[in-house]
Amino acid sequence: MKLKINVVSLIDCLYILDGPFVCLSTLIINIGQIFHICLRIDPTKKLPQLKCLSFTVQSTTFEYDELIVPLFCRMINLEELKLYLLVGRLNSTYIDGIQLYDQFLIYMTQLKKFTFNIKSEVYDMNVEVELQSNEDIQRSFIGRGYQKVASYVNTNVCSRYSECHIYSLPYDFEFYVYPQNSFQRGMFHKVRKLKMSDGIPFEHKLFKFIAQEFPFFKFLYICNDNRQDDKQDSSTLITFPYLTFLDLEKAHVDYAELFLLEKNMHLPCLVVKTKTERSTVISVLQWTLLRHVTQSLDQINDEDTKKNILWKEMYWLNQYWAQPVPKSSIAPKYSQRLFITKSLNTRRDLYEYLWDEEARRERLRFRMKKRKEKFAAT
Repeated sequence: MKLKINVVSLIDCLYILDGPFVCLSTLIINIGQIFHICLRIDPTKKLPQLKCLSFTVQSTTFEYDELIVPLFCRMINLEELKLYLLVGRLNSTYIDGIQLYDQFLIYMTQLKKFTFNIKSEVYDMNVEVELQSNEDIQRSFIGRGYQKVASYVNTNVCSRYSECHIYSLPYDFEFYVYPQNSFQRGMFHKVRKLKMSDGIPFEHKLFKFIAQEFPFFKFLYICNDNRQDDKQDSSTLITFPYLTFLDLEKAHVDYAELFLLEKNMHLPCLVVKTKTERSTVISVLQWTLLRHVTQSLDQINDEDTKKNILWKEMYWLNQYWAQPVPKSSIAPKYSQRLFITKSLNTRRDLYEYLWDEEARRERLRFRMKKRKEKFAAT
């Protein structure tokens, strides 16, 4: 019996395993969150029928040792285990190959395939803990039957926050979260969703590297508010042939320029979507509208002139956004479109200099004028 399901919490998972589905042989489960609610798992209550398990938790959990490890100890006959975890720890060490083996893999005597992606986030709360180096992490996987493993360690004593990322190769998951500027090469052909976050700028050469290592990803989220330092390599065109969704809500404007200017990127399937909590109204614009503006700005050095051009273009676009989007404008022939939420906050993500106070007041006056005209007409 096989079951593929998304659930809210670990309680739902336990209900499935201990309840009406005790005869499950294959379980593919995506768990929203794991939190401590005085829940206790008896590791002696085995699950002998379960042969294959894909266990994914995309939110950080601090209950790895208390809940996850005892659960896996019950699965004595597993032949295949696929594990995706983000683990938070207080005053502890990183999860490494020794811990994985000693805590539960040693009890899975039938295990033939183990693929994993585990990120450990360690918080040092005024307790000195000697954290493993990247070399220590690599050595921990030697001689215990593991396949090739990649690892990344970022130990920061000053901030009291450190992290370690370990994953089996080739990478076997559709999403890859928080790659740092120094993440290692691997085989990432299965990745479809990529989230990039770091405290130092992402330079042009890093995106060239990503284009090679992640050739088929479709969704990209960039969280980095640091201005790019080195733009001299931007003359090299980068191609992301399958990228359809780009989230720059938490990114510096440099990354908008990098991705939206055709001289930097070739994005044949791109849809740019920015989000806001205040609005869910989405308007559709042809890609050529934004391209026309950016190409004009490339030839101009004076900042005031740029603002004037932007204001003229955005004045027309505001009128366009105020109208319902006809279905004909979403015709397949327009393969490149820009999705923008109808909100002041989100447009800042495209060009920060567009949002000076003068332009804001002009927009408000324009909207008030339109409302008065509409009221007078009625």
